[in-house]
Amino acid sequence: MGNCPPFFRYKYYEKYNGIAIMTSLLEFVTSIDFGEEVQVTENKKDVDVKSKRRDVTKDRFVNILQKKNVRFTDKKSSKSSGGVIQIDGISGDIVFKPLKAKGAGGVSFEKELMVDLEQFFDGADLKDIQNKSIIEAIQKTLKISQSDKWQVVHEGSKNQKRSLAFNGTTFNISNNTGNVLSDITIRKNQKEYYLSLKMSAAYYILNGAIKQFFLSDSTRTKAYEFFGLNGTAMAGFGSKYFAATKAPKYNTVKKNLEELLKKAYGTGITVVHKKSESNFYVFNIGPEGSKVSINGNLTAANYRYPEKGVRKYAAIVFSAMIDNYEYKTVVEFRGTTGGDTEPTYLRINLQKR
Repeated sequence: MGNCPPFFRYKYYEKYNGIAIMTSLLEFVTSIDFGEEVQVTENKKDVDVKSKRRDVTKDRFVNILQKKNVRFTDKKSSKSSGGVIQIDGISGDIVFKPLKAKGAGGVSFEKELMVDLEQFFDGADLKDIQNKSIIEAIQKTLKISQSDKWQVVHEGSKNQKRSLAFNGTTFNISNNTGNVLSDITIRKNQKEYYLSLKMSAAYYILNGAIKQFFLSDSTRTKAYEFFGLNGTAMAGFGSKYFAATKAPKYNTVKKNLEELLKKAYGTGITVVHKKSESNFYVFNIGPEGSKVSINGNLTAANYRYPEKGVRKYAAIVFSAMIDNYEYKTVVEFRGTTGGDTEPTYLRINLQKR
């Protein structure tokens, strides 16, 4: 024991039948106060230390060893791109890994991806990341490098309201750019990428108040004709929603809806759509917006209207190509709750084919 470090001499040796022996690597690591939440597990001769930010945890661990005069080697290893720690005199390696975020649903996916991106730019191995295939797709789509150490900022709590405006000819949508629509922003110096996260097979790209335009005598008819809606059938919401509309010019209506979809999706964002665990899409929408085209011609058969005992909403249902992907598209006019029988909101739902 004469050559062992002081820290070992008092804490990590014990006597068995009068012979000094060293405790295991697992006992050594678990005795350390990391000052944060970590998961320590034994992996054959090695010990894995998992945390939210593995590089930060490793640096903290190294500082602890240095302060306690423990001899160690920080070496490169195929076990981790961040290297491993080997304590002199104890067999096995200490491997630092990211702590995977488990969960399901849109909010959990947002949290998962946030943690994944943080760990990725901390140097974590892709095999240790929850959504590794999505991270690879983001890296490829944005052409960014792990070594660049991008800052990851959670933006989902912004929830900035998107409102509709109608000038008698067209509808416009506020808060339409990536810096507002972003759920997660990746930032380095003056460069930013805005990630808009979509979860599940179908999702909404707009939920905007439209009732005021349908109630006003000055805008009701023009608003209906913009969408190709039948003013008589819209009276299914109540007599105050009646309007004497002209026969729809479906070619014009088609162009109106294509432009509305383009505005609703926004500009300058990277869409990350996790349809299922094994089915996902990552693609950019540039500053000019999406490429949108409705498949085929619109006819009266594409329209649904409120009908007592049948439905409480109106909708336009069609197939559209958006940025080379095909979607079943539903433009809905409905209330806020199941019992609401007025067209309070315009909601646009997309379901990838």
